[in-house]
Amino acid sequence: MADTQKENAAPTSRAARASKRAARGVLRWGETLESLFLLSPDCPERKALAERVVQRPDDPAAWYAVLQNIPEAIKPDARCRLFRRATQSIPKNRPELYEAEAYVSIWLGFVKAQTGLGQRQDALDALQYMRNEGIGKRSRAFYETWALCEAGAGKAAAAKEALQAGIRALPARERKSVVALAACSDAELAAQAAALAGAAPPLSLIHISEPTR
Repeated sequence: MADTQKENAAPTSRAARASKRAARGVLRWGETLESLFLLSPDCPERKALAERVVQRPDDPAAWYAVLQNIPEAIKPDARCRLFRRATQSIPKNRPELYEAEAYVSIWLGFVKAQTGLGQRQDALDALQYMRNEGIGKRSRAFYETWALCEAGAGKAAAAKEALQAGIRALPARERKSVVALAACSDAELAAQAAALAGAAPPLSLIHISEPTR
């Protein structure tokens, strides 16, 4: 009887140790699943999504799922920290992800979270990284966000250049909103940039263009 109990306990112990090792791959010293992923006891669904990330920290789809619908009451710095951790956890230099909706949305969510904290240069640096790597190069949301971040930094000419880059890069069916934004005055762009800095929308509201084949 005792031997049987030991045999049953061994797999459970191994699973528990494996779970702790996986969590250490995502969590930092002093963090818990609840503190990093902004979990509350009344939302077991989000905890299940967070546990999925712990098991697959390199999976953009897992991060995308948990980053959607972050409660509005969450402080902006905690929101930004979670987006940053996602970009850090998913390995770089994976070109197969660069046009994937989940991956592009995570990066744009990070940019908007930084903008909401007033970290405009950090947001521009993240957008520069995206441009250098080709992340979101067929996403109208990428060009619009890039333009508004430039406008928010007082760089009206750079904002217009970003929109023109989008018009050149996007298929015709995806250009309409970019063309409309390019027709805005500098003051109108600045006003929209201020709105962008006011609040980061849920990832579910970030539109990613379907890549052309």
